[in-house]
Amino acid sequence: DRVSAPILLIHGTNDTVVLPEQSSNMANALRKAGKEAELLTLEKADHWLLKGEARLAMLEAAYKFIERHNPPDPVE
Repeated sequence: DRVSAPILLIHGTNDTVVLPEQSSNMANALRKAGKEAELLTLEKADHWLLKGEARLAMLEAAYKFIERHNPPDPVE
């Protein structure tokens, strides 16, 4: 309930280090507390995002999230 910034959670469905349910639970708890939370679930991705497709999806999602919540200053 003390979170003040938007949160992006990214989790692979084949993560054996941290269970995917933990990210789902966290996203749900944040939303229940009225916080802004996004959860991106990457099918068949592991904890380390070893496959290129998973890393690209993570980077694209992170870029869009940052651009939306902390856009760059306008170019003068």
